[in-house]
Amino acid sequence: MSPYTPAVLIELGYLSHPKDRERLTRYPEMYAEAILAGFGRYFSTRRQMDEGFLTPLVFPWVSIGNTGGPVRLRPSPESPPCGT
Repeated sequence: MSPYTPAVLIELGYLSHPKDRERLTRYPEMYAEAILAGFGRYFSTRRQMDEGFLTPLVFPWVSIGNTGGPVRLRPSPESPPCGT
């Protein structure tokens, strides 16, 4: 997966903490609604048909596959190639 792939990490609490565990197990709908509302707020501020928003970044100096180009350790043309 590319480091530029959109991703979300949601932490709701700790199951090892008695209060968190109780809330997470007794009120899962509350957490689901809060997460949904957060996504709704986020996407309402962006034009969903904006290609710049939907299109991943392009690095023309990175090539993967049978083209023979190098795969680098970091997204930089100066970064050393992976492997041999």
